[in-house]
Amino acid sequence: MKHILMVLLPCSFLFACSKDKLKAHLQIEVASYNTKVIAPQQDLVIQLKFRNKDGDISGGKFVYIPIHTNRRPLPPDLVLAPVASTIPQSPGNTSGFLQLKLPWNYLNRSPVENDTFYFRFVAVDRAGNNSDTLNSDRVVILH
Repeated sequence: MKHILMVLLPCSFLFACSKDKLKAHLQIEVASYNTKVIAPQQDLVIQLKFRNKDGDISGGKFVYIPIHTNRRPLPPDLVLAPVASTIPQSPGNTSGFLQLKLPWNYLNRSPVENDTFYFRFVAVDRAGNNSDTLNSDRVVILH
């Protein structure tokens, strides 16, 4: 048993130490919010950090889905639809930031109460590899 441990321990140490800092798949995380309570005529700015070992995120897609969480559902014509946009060109970047800026008048949906949302984010690089789905914190839009 000692001999097996003596062989396995150095092997496991070698495998643990040889990992690269950047994972092969695309990763995104929320870096910051300008605020989580949006006053009338104020913008919501969410800064997202990305990491991509291949550096092929530019020209890919960025998708966000606003999820309305008020108890009273919105009428179908006021529900915000998912949005997909092309990530600007910046060849070879393995890490950086994406910024989502949404104005109050776009987010303000309910005519009678404050709105509460969270957002789901996904990034897709040029090779078609997508990040894990990221959920933001809740954001309140004051009426």
